Amino acid sequence: MVILKLVRRGRRHLALYDIIAASKRAKCDGKCIEKLGTYNPMKEISDVVLYEDKIIKRLNDGAKMSSTVRSILSKAGVLFRWHIEQGVIKGKVKKEEKDKRILKIFNFRLDNILSFLLFSLYILLIFIFYIFLYFVVHIYSKCDVIFYVLKFSYVLYKLLYSISLKM
Repeated sequence: MVILKLVRRGRRHLALYDIIAASKRAKCDGKCIEKLGTYNPMKEISDVVLYEDKIIKRLNDGAKMSSTVRSILSKAGVLFRWHIEQGVIKGKVKKEEKDKRILKIFNFRLDNILSFLLFSLYILLIFIFYIFLYFVVHIYSKCDVIFYVLKFSYVLYKLLYSISLKM
């Protein structure tokens, strides 16, 4: 039986993973049948490179996945594409409809990315406005209350920014 799993490479404190197809009986870091992609979790936004056609071929052949690989493939949209292709094979989805469904889900994701960028731009504009207020207040008066309001708004900005990165 073939399983899709992660194999660690890289050095200490700098983990890099290869997504591979390997026999279930093989050692954890043993021989692999085929390399299907890479995964770098050390960046703020995880870096994933996938060979989708190879992965779908392996899944069609009956390969199983580890839970982590399933999560990565699901977030990348590969499992959705595989699911639609399974519908085409079984005759539940027409070939013409397949491309429309795949484009629909990716357009939905694109809309989410655009709304995230607009939200980030809005937060940035608020931050620039607060910096402007900060300089105006400190040049023309010595008001500590405004300083603490600005400090709080900066902390709020950083919090919203970190939350928006995780979206």
